Amino acid sequence: MQTIDNIRFNHSIYLPGDNWITLLHDISGVHIPIMLPNAHLITFVEAFRSTATCSQRIQNNTNKNVTLFAYEDNLNWLIANDYANGLPHLHKVHIFCSSTDKQQFWKSWIQRYRDRFEEPFLANDLDYQLLLIGDRHIDILKQQFIDVESVQNHLIQDQRAICQALATHFLNKANAEDERIRFSEEARE
Repeated sequence: MQTIDNIRFNHSIYLPGDNWITLLHDISGVHIPIMLPNAHLITFVEAFRSTATCSQRIQNNTNKNVTLFAYEDNLNWLIANDYANGLPHLHKVHIFCSSTDKQQFWKSWIQRYRDRFEEPFLANDLDYQLLLIGDRHIDILKQQFIDVESVQNHLIQDQRAICQALATHFLNKANAEDERIRFSEEARE
């Protein structure tokens, strides 16, 4: 199964863009890996295992609009340095959490930063969330590189693969709901 370590950022296509998506998952010691079945499609995300490297990358590129996906335990540098307010090019922050308790904590905490922080979600939804934002991200980049045919073609291929993965996700979700309904109807009989 693929994890965050399997994400391979495509520097030649996505680095020149005005909008970046970064992912920070700086975990030391033993931890449960976050499964990303579609990591091979997530070439539009630059993943970092080091908070220092990620924060430096964001701070040094003020000409980019950055969207950050960060694990719940990797937000201290943002909070301690008031970067949630102090980095205008840090466009959005998405927090992925290990448990519903942590999700509730962060949901409450972000109320003061609603313009920057998106609704926290569980880590097992990270693959889906990245695919969703990837589809929108590629739409933006296609407009930016409208006159560069080779980049356009690559973006179209990436977007097609992402949309197919999302279609599979929604089909599996619908099938699971159908199965749940079928079992509940059988239980009533």
